[in-house]
Amino acid sequence: MRKFYTADSIVIRKMKLGEADVRLTVLTLEYGRIIVKAPGLRKITSRRSPYLDLFNYVKLFITEGRAFQIISDIEPFESFNYLRQKLQRIGMAYKLSEVCDRLLPENEPYPEIFNRLLFSLRLLNKPESDPEKTADIFCLDLLKRLGFLPRETHLEGNKLNMMLEEVMEKQIKSLTLLTKIGRSLR
Repeated sequence: MRKFYTADSIVIRKMKLGEADVRLTVLTLEYGRIIVKAPGLRKITSRRSPYLDLFNYVKLFITEGRAFQIISDIEPFESFNYLRQKLQRIGMAYKLSEVCDRLLPENEPYPEIFNRLLFSLRLLNKPESDPEKTADIFCLDLLKRLGFLPRETHLEGNKLNMMLEEVMEKQIKSLTLLTKIGRSLR
């Protein structure tokens, strides 16, 4: 017998899986970071495709599969359209997703981090917000909540990015992308 469940989710990573299928990494409120399969998402006729873009906030209806958990249906909540129109905001959203994907363990719920990510995406979607400050506040809070920094520590900008890279043991790829975008706009 298969297990069915729902999960409030934010799509943080999307990878091709075969011809038409996609493997998504999502951060869920109830189950933490999970990897799911979206069958047929790359087909031209897929009605689910626009709802499963990166950074979208959706409710997923999931069933257990053999190798992957499989998305059977979607209920969209928010898609953050303003954020998608500004390169710097997209870059910061990629940074938040990348940091969550690398630092959060699979299948371990962190409802406070999920809510903070959703709040940060909503801020990035507002024209009056400061994208870099929003990303710095989220990343600093994430490091503190995961126990990598003491509560009283305050870092920002390059120092915070260096700390993130040290903890992740990898370079933050989205920062490289942002640097290249900045150079091309000059």
